[in-house]
Amino acid sequence: MTQVRVGLLGFSAKGSWAVVGHLPYFLSDAGKAKYTITALAGSSLEAAQEAIEVYKLPPTTTAHGSPESLAADGNVDLVVVSVKTPHQYAVTKPILEAGKSVFVEWCFGNGLAESEELAALARAKGVKTMIGTQGRQASAVQTAKQLVQDGAIGRVLYTELSSTAALWGPTTDGKVTWQLQKKNGASMLEVYGGHLMECFSTVVGEFASLNATLINTVPHLAVVDPNASRSPGAPAKTVAKDTPDQILIQGTLVSGAAASIHMGSDLTADMMGTSSLWKIQGEKGRITLRNPTNGAIHVTDAEVVLEQIGVDGSVKVTETIPCPTSTYHTNIARAWDRFATGQPGVDYPTFETGVIRKRFLEAIEKSAATGQRTGYQTYL
Repeated sequence: MTQVRVGLLGFSAKGSWAVVGHLPYFLSDAGKAKYTITALAGSSLEAAQEAIEVYKLPPTTTAHGSPESLAADGNVDLVVVSVKTPHQYAVTKPILEAGKSVFVEWCFGNGLAESEELAALARAKGVKTMIGTQGRQASAVQTAKQLVQDGAIGRVLYTELSSTAALWGPTTDGKVTWQLQKKNGASMLEVYGGHLMECFSTVVGEFASLNATLINTVPHLAVVDPNASRSPGAPAKTVAKDTPDQILIQGTLVSGAAASIHMGSDLTADMMGTSSLWKIQGEKGRITLRNPTNGAIHVTDAEVVLEQIGVDGSVKVTETIPCPTSTYHTNIARAWDRFATGQPGVDYPTFETGVIRKRFLEAIEKSAATGQRTGYQTYL
């Protein structure tokens, strides 16, 4: 197959999520078979040149000092946008206007309006898109999806998912305080909620209606920096947070099944989450996904346990699939493979998928604010 020519945006020489999550795939043999890096844009031309050198990218890689310059590069088919949420809309729009395919990291714009505008522009230009909710690629999610589709547990009656993360309290290392402020569009609800719902909906579908409660239990987080010195008895520095750290959702799925989701901050959790536990109860059995070590399902995968009801009414474990060894970029690599050859919206999440995720998040906020049950449009 013809290699897709890739331009990178957000791959700083100082390190970033993009470098950890995406670059290993593009530099792997599997990645090189489908994609070739031809350009990189930085905050300046010098910054771009430095990143190209630091990551030992091909010497033919063109350095750009702005998104507009990258968008105008005729040697680029696809641009990977991996910048902070508040900046995603501004850097993505000129790339779409230039008619290039685009990947945008989650949260895919700050708020629903930005996401809808980018999705509409992509449709008008007829380009391929993908967002960074790679959770549907997790082997546990795909296994659970197949078990449900195959009728292993019969009709789904209810499902409950609980997962925690420490990024939003009760302490912070001070490096990502921008994610504590609602104005930046990257709170626990947006980041964690979007990623978990990608896993959830892949297996059991969307909510038809829901009730939600949002609680900010820790409005001030203590900044804990192990490398900083502090005089004995001196008070710890704190930073304000105006976003929820406990999120509770209950409702009915489009399928008619009952569902509940809890996301919360946890003192014992690592940054990406721990204690992820998901149960899917059917007429004939139950599927349980759990991670035996620290890590959210969308990042480090999970163990899958299938229990089935026998003809005598007894419940037995009929299959256990251990949690695979995964890294931060495992599911991302799978997503890039699917993007090259798969079906949009089925094999990988598109901008349209992102709009539906944002509608889900908006419905949660609306329900929490009004105390009323609400729904959201699950199609475009």
